[in-house]
Amino acid sequence: MRVLLTAFNSRFTHSSLALRYLAAACRQAKQEIAVYEPTIQTPLTSVLMDVYRHKPDIIGIAVHIWNRDLSLALAAAVKQVMPTVKVIVGGPEVSYAAEQTLRENSAIDAVIMGEGDELFPMVVGDLTTTGNFLSRPGLAFRIDGEIVVNGEPLEVASLDALPF
Repeated sequence: MRVLLTAFNSRFTHSSLALRYLAAACRQAKQEIAVYEPTIQTPLTSVLMDVYRHKPDIIGIAVHIWNRDLSLALAAAVKQVMPTVKVIVGGPEVSYAAEQTLRENSAIDAVIMGEGDELFPMVVGDLTTTGNFLSRPGLAFRIDGEIVVNGEPLEVASLDALPF
């Protein structure tokens, strides 16, 4: 499966360290991964065209206070253009309200609650092998139209264990 990780940065000199950690973890789990970082000044249609060119099966979107509205708009636009793409969001603006995020945004398939460095590669692996989200601690997702919230937000036990 092709995985695209993205975040709207506040400016070109701003980079997302979280995306790089997630990418390293996915590569270690033998997943095909790409990172794409537009800024909040990049027109949404341009971002959508770039996302489409990547042809992802899964898109992970990091949602922060400065990019929340654009990120949710991107999720909705992606689902309109590529309805089979799994849209997974994470980050501080959605982690604490995963169920509400899913309820209010039908384009989002899953929310990573808390730190996703260990969980996200597992979720990608689950989708690769089964085609479905599996009930994992720290994951909120949709299944048969129902929202499942499994556990509380996760924390990485040892940062030294993460690839970089």
